[in-house]
Formats: sequence, C-alpha cells, structure tokens
Amino acid sequence: MKNIHIVEWASENGLEVVILISGSFDQRLRKEFSEAFQLIPNEVDRIIVDLEKTTYLDNAALCMLLGLRMHATINNVELILKECNTAIRPLLQNYCFDEVFIFDKVS
Repeated sequence: MKNIHIVEWASENGLEVVILISGSFDQRLRKEFSEAFQLIPNEVDRIIVDLEKTTYLDNAALCMLLGLRMHATINNVELILKECNTAIRPLLQNYCFDEVFIFDKVS
C-alpha cells in the first residue's frame, strides 16, 4: 500500500498539487517521496502537503520537506503544510518549521 498520493487540479489560484502522506513519514518513504516529487508538473502554482493522516515524522521526513521547500522557493511556488495533527505539530514547531513554512488549518 502506498503512503504517498498525488492529486492535481486547476483552481482559481492556478494549478495546485496535493501530496497526501498517511502513516509514518520516515526514511522508508524516501524513494516514494522522491518519485512523487518528480511527478509534480513544472507549471504548478501551489503545492500542498496534507499531513492529516501522518502519524509520525523522523529526521529524514523533515529533510524531505526542507528539500521540497527549497524546490518551491527556487521555482516561485507556494508551499503549504496542511492539517498538521497533534501527533506531529509539536515536532514541526520544535524545529521552527512554523517559521519557514505556511501552515493551513493546523489543529
């Protein structure tokens, strides 16, 4: 079963891509995340990483998110972390991700 899914659609705000991550987001997903990352079209305007069903993050996941942020910044793409649940929000805040990422609907 895949833990990472890509959903793409056009909206009023341009082309948006949602990366849905479920379960543990860790070193084991590095290849799957990299493959999903490669599927993102060049003309995308916004990338949303939906973490609602993410139950665990490790340092590798944090590095993958930072790599995605670097790509988004270089390509002038808005990057949003969405639905950060109570299991992972403290970790993201501990590493000051709330200062370098846009959070949407943080619960």
